[in-house]
Amino acid sequence: MRIDEFRELLRHYDADRLREIAAELYKALPKDKKTPELDKTLRAFTKGSKLVAPRAAVVDFDELAAQVEEFLENANEGLYFQPNRVIPKARRTKWRFEARRLIKGLIAARGEDSEAAAQLLLQVYNMLSHACAVYIFPTDSPFSAVGYRQSELLGLALEKLLSLGVTPESAELAVCTTLASYEDRETWHLSLLDSLVGALKTNPAKEAAREVAKGFPQAYERYRQSRRLFRLANDGWTLKGNRDRAVELYLMLSLALSEPDQGIAYYRRHYKGPHAEGKLYILLSHFLNDPDLSDYWIREYESAVAAGTKPRDSIRQEYAARLSARPNPA
Repeated sequence: MRIDEFRELLRHYDADRLREIAAELYKALPKDKKTPELDKTLRAFTKGSKLVAPRAAVVDFDELAAQVEEFLENANEGLYFQPNRVIPKARRTKWRFEARRLIKGLIAARGEDSEAAAQLLLQVYNMLSHACAVYIFPTDSPFSAVGYRQSELLGLALEKLLSLGVTPESAELAVCTTLASYEDRETWHLSLLDSLVGALKTNPAKEAAREVAKGFPQAYERYRQSRRLFRLANDGWTLKGNRDRAVELYLMLSLALSEPDQGIAYYRRHYKGPHAEGKLYILLSHFLNDPDLSDYWIREYESAVAAGTKPRDSIRQEYAARLSARPNPA
């Protein structure tokens, strides 16, 4: 393992856990490696003055924002991927370190800079999402390359945006950013919807997002037209797929609002999906699999079967298990 990979591995742990890891690593050393020279080096590292990290330089937000905008423009032009005279090769190969530094600066921004930082962070997310579909960086995994899971970075950007207050405009931006995402190879689109639902902290916020999902085609077109960089497709296939995601989001928000009947009815009316059996499978296995929703699960199964749908074996077996586990009526 290279030292930069080791540092990245440790980045997610707090000080207490790092102390435990250091102790376990020392215990794992062979006895012949625990020399007086090593002990002397370790004691030198643990002397008080050597543990104090240098104070980070205060970053001017206007300068940071200008750097982010320049990075976005260059990425949009493909200048980090193809040979060019604007960005030298040495800098192109280090694009991920530059991107990571900019992301950390935007996440750390507070106070009067928060709104602008949130907007820029969403644009950086859009850039990396776009890079999952189009080569603008020399990698197949742009989110991993900058040290974040896609759902994680989306959640951080949405929480920063929505912490400033949920308005119809911010709700539309949050919903459309999420639904229009291209996923990397490690990400399932429902994990992005989970990030959005998790960023909506109040019922009014969830209701505002649900209204956007309900009117998604119009909201998507406004959003698509507003994106100057990393433009979105406007073909029927893309819009159809995004509409189904909007229906899934509507259902997830209805469940989060404790309104399952409303969400299920909307899903049944508007979800296109593959075919009747696939539509039922998605509903039961992805959205109604919570034990607290078992009565709804059984109801939807029986309703679909009565309408002529033939569920797959795994769903029939689960139906039998849920039915046998259901308490007998008094």
